[in-house]
Amino acid sequence: MVKPAMVTTMPTGGQQVIAYCLTYNVGSHSNLHLPVLMPCLGVTSKHNNEVVSFKRFNRRDKPIAGVTYNINQQQLNEISTQQYDTSIRHYGLTGEGKKQEAAKAKQEMLNLWERAIPLLLNEKYNYCYYTYWLKYLKDKPRKADMRGCQYSLERPVLSFILKFHQDHFSFVAMVSVNGQPLKFNYKPHLFVFDDTTELCYLMPSVQGDDLLMWVLSDNKRLTVLKEHFKEFHDTFLAEVSSYYPVLFIDPESQKPVPYSFEMISNGIIKMTYLWKTMKSNLRNYQQARSKKCF
Repeated sequence: MVKPAMVTTMPTGGQQVIAYCLTYNVGSHSNLHLPVLMPCLGVTSKHNNEVVSFKRFNRRDKPIAGVTYNINQQQLNEISTQQYDTSIRHYGLTGEGKKQEAAKAKQEMLNLWERAIPLLLNEKYNYCYYTYWLKYLKDKPRKADMRGCQYSLERPVLSFILKFHQDHFSFVAMVSVNGQPLKFNYKPHLFVFDDTTELCYLMPSVQGDDLLMWVLSDNKRLTVLKEHFKEFHDTFLAEVSSYYPVLFIDPESQKPVPYSFEMISNGIIKMTYLWKTMKSNLRNYQQARSKKCF
């Protein structure tokens, strides 16, 4: 028996690889574009566990030469090309034309992402890339705007919470997975990036995504005055509550209950009467105390 010789593993880093980037931006400005998957040539770290340098994007008009793609990557590259074409078509529209084509383009993009995500789970190098303009995808990627990205096959559930605040209601959107609310500070089209798990979730529908983004755009909630609540119900909430779960926070128990217009209307009358009674009693008490002092 002899002592085995010590085996040292030689570092194999610094290799050129293809990373896949979810390119997006946020806000309501004119340069807002739909999220596009972009292949990117990069160089790995010493142990090949991440990309430390991003060289260039792979585009149809300027493909990366000398790279052999496997079957999985060939499918992703095809999806990327279709997404880029869809985003460019939607991005170039203005005014009424953009509004009319928005739903169609967004649905096309959602369908393409549904095909892409299962394939991306087979890739080692996935990133999110914030781009200020769609035209920046023609430039060299900025490493400072790259973040690691982990996709989930689970689709989030959209629901809403309605709360009464004496003289007004607040209407807040909530996105959850397996009953756990997702936490996020910003939201691009079609996706939610959860701050807790750092997972990237694809929204289940264009309608749900549009509705969520609309609520989030107004300081992350809608505010409705008490006297306008019936109109809010008739023009919006009645239909929304028939498609999505809406919970009302009971003012007395502070527990969520299923939304009911009749229950809330009766509750408002009751609560208004109690508040008026309390204010009247307080005013009478203050007046009596004031007279006693004199």
